[in-house]
Amino acid sequence: MALWGNRDDKPSSGTIAINGATGVVTGAGTAFLTQTKIIDAYAQRGTFGYIVVTTAGVPESYLITAVTSNTSCKVKEGIPGSGMTTVGAGAQYTLNEKPRSISADGTHDGNNPNNVYGIDTEETERSEDNIVGLSELNLGLGYPSAEVPNVTIAAPAATVFATTAVNISGDAITLAAAVVPTTGTAVKYLANSGTVLGGLANGTTYFVIKLTDTTIGLASTLANSGAGTKLALTGTGNNAQSLQGLTATAVATFSGGSMVLGGTVMTGLGSNYASIPAVTIDSPRMTIATSAVTVNTSVFTFGGTRPSTAGFALVYQNGGGTSATGLVSGTTYFIATGTGLSASTFQVKATNTITNPAGTVAITNTAGVFSMGATALAVDDVITISGTLGGTGSITGYSGSPKSYRVSAVTGGTASSRTGFTLTEINNNAAIVTTAGTPTGLTYAIEDIPKVTGTGNNAQHFVIPLTATVVGATAEAIRGSGPGGSQITHAGWVRETIGTGGRAGRVNYETLVAMGSITGDATP
Repeated sequence: MALWGNRDDKPSSGTIAINGATGVVTGAGTAFLTQTKIIDAYAQRGTFGYIVVTTAGVPESYLITAVTSNTSCKVKEGIPGSGMTTVGAGAQYTLNEKPRSISADGTHDGNNPNNVYGIDTEETERSEDNIVGLSELNLGLGYPSAEVPNVTIAAPAATVFATTAVNISGDAITLAAAVVPTTGTAVKYLANSGTVLGGLANGTTYFVIKLTDTTIGLASTLANSGAGTKLALTGTGNNAQSLQGLTATAVATFSGGSMVLGGTVMTGLGSNYASIPAVTIDSPRMTIATSAVTVNTSVFTFGGTRPSTAGFALVYQNGGGTSATGLVSGTTYFIATGTGLSASTFQVKATNTITNPAGTVAITNTAGVFSMGATALAVDDVITISGTLGGTGSITGYSGSPKSYRVSAVTGGTASSRTGFTLTEINNNAAIVTTAGTPTGLTYAIEDIPKVTGTGNNAQHFVIPLTATVVGATAEAIRGSGPGGSQITHAGWVRETIGTGGRAGRVNYETLVAMGSITGDATP
């Protein structure tokens, strides 16, 4: 066992920071000299020691190249050519020692330490109830690269059992043979608003001990499950209580173009799936934090490139929180023309129209009041003035570049036939200064841009509706290898490969190092 490590997750203490540029790892309360090991760090084949940091559900492996003290070591990228992410102080981490086999050009899939993990004997037999990957049926199109969509995998079906199924003297629960999990399966006990079964805690995860084809016991830990150490049951609970496997989780990734969804990475394989669950990938969206809302000007800032076409439809959703004042959750808006906006900033309008005032626009003898032919106009509409100011009259502050103003008042006619308006500066509501006359060379574009006066909440977002050029991503869940380890042929170090192209979604397992036992392994 000296050549190959027999633990996937080794004991680790303290927290760390990683300098992505230099590879220097600085620990606090760590014990690198005793807990880490450097094994053929630059070899093409062998066992490799890694530091693993998981951020937003995605693990990144750093290959350990040197250890100088208990609080200092050095790493390089775990996947050659991928670069290293800087990790701030106080980060949690794990240690492992994994084998890999790398081709000379560095392209072999064993190059990715996240695809190599330990599997014990029991897991080769029960991996069927896990979700080991997702087959991307449609990678999608039009996803902003700054916003990775949520991936939701449906929860496994719950197994309901009555009080009569609980055997206190035997610390056992009777279930139908078709739904009895194998030993080591993680399940959550749910009282479902009824009396909690004595000896268990509502909402707590336990591990199955399969006693017979129709009975199980429960253990507090995976180790106790393997040892057959049952929890004592001191009550019978209620007739609606249930056991439910853990829900699998995954995150989306991007590759290729910035607006195309690249794939998915499993972050939790779940447990006790009796059938393939439904998978949902969110439509493209732009999340707008409260700090990204500029009130009065009604400008929103997105962390990436927003759709650039004026009139592009967006659906505002408050995400279950307070709506931005001036917007209504579930309502479709359209990107406004705007002035002085960037590739990441935008305004929205309630209707996808631009109205131009009918007839000649003049400045009346009443300061700040414009007259016009009958035109649909309302207070808080935005008028964008463009062109070279000629003729008579003046608009102080207008320089010839397109500029937007807010309508502060309307005069004459009805809502669909106003004949006059007053403007204010859009950023501070200050009244603009004018002199009477008939200006020429100007155009006036009216858009009903809602005046946003409240910032909403950090979960609010604009959904980008699906069109011919915006396509939602879809995926199908892939269950594990099945009873008897039909794909995972032997306990030990296993490499998982998910095919691409014509073999997209096909999962293949290769045993790199066969072992009689392995501990601290990644439970599938």
